Amino acid sequence: MTQILPTSSICPICYAEIPAACEWRGAELVMSKTHCGQTWESVVERGPAFTNAYYTNKGQTWNNMTVCLIEVTHRCNNKCRNCYHSEDMGLADPGIPEMLSKVLATPHQDICLIGGEPTVRTDIAEVVRAVSALGRSVAMYTNGILMDSPEFVDTLSRAGLVGIGFSLHHPDYSHPKVLERKRAALEVLARSPMEVEHISFSLENEGQIPGILDEIERYRGYARSFRIRSGYQPTRQQWLVSDLYALVRSEADRRGEHLVFFQGAENTRYQVGFLYAGIPVWLMSWPSDITIDLSHARGFPLAAFLPGSVQHFCRAVVTQEGWRKGWFNGRRLAE
Repeated sequence: MTQILPTSSICPICYAEIPAACEWRGAELVMSKTHCGQTWESVVERGPAFTNAYYTNKGQTWNNMTVCLIEVTHRCNNKCRNCYHSEDMGLADPGIPEMLSKVLATPHQDICLIGGEPTVRTDIAEVVRAVSALGRSVAMYTNGILMDSPEFVDTLSRAGLVGIGFSLHHPDYSHPKVLERKRAALEVLARSPMEVEHISFSLENEGQIPGILDEIERYRGYARSFRIRSGYQPTRQQWLVSDLYALVRSEADRRGEHLVFFQGAENTRYQVGFLYAGIPVWLMSWPSDITIDLSHARGFPLAAFLPGSVQHFCRAVVTQEGWRKGWFNGRRLAE
């Protein structure tokens, strides 16, 4: 008899939290939910053996994402094909008091400033200084284009910035001149007191896996960990974590390298920790409003995207999608 696993999800129409259920159908875990007069079924994981393995190995000792994400701008100096924020480009930046109110609304010590691209704010050092003055540890997620300036990096460090999340992507993701500046930025950061907490890569097709692993090997020691994530697709889940694992494992085997579960990683259906050739790597999958399972969209990292709302990052992104469409938690927003 098939075991029904009760859970909860989000309605893709009104964005209310609703009951859902998962069940294994052969090698596929299927989630079903009904609301607003419609029913949705979607595959949310593949391979019972993979699922059992990452649950067996999950822990609490290797989670470098215990932060709350605060948006500081909707603008960006690049236009990536897989950015969840692309529809917000051009909107006005929030003021420093507004951002500080979000910081004060979360009890968490670690804050990560994101966008858009935070470095396009001419007052970004003032933002860092203001958040740091609240006694919070301040990091920033950046595309790195403007971090190739030692003077700029030094200014941010003196303002109180202690950590960087860096989106490098696969080698042919960016224009060659953009990639050159990103590489220069990593060299500058390697000489700064700031820690590069992770370097991330967005996967667009299977053929990019070898290039991404080349980059991880190239920048071994530059960052505490690395991330390979599916490209953001708001209405579908491009690759599940098990799909990413199969792709990376195949290439690792071809190279004669080990890919093993990291015993201390805090794993969910959207992020699973591995060691590739001894290097900590997260494989990450974006859920959509159809596929999100709220029993897994929990813990860290948190995000304070909307007023009065602090949620797991994946849930916050889906909630923000609803907000753009005029819905919040089952309620129609005023026109």
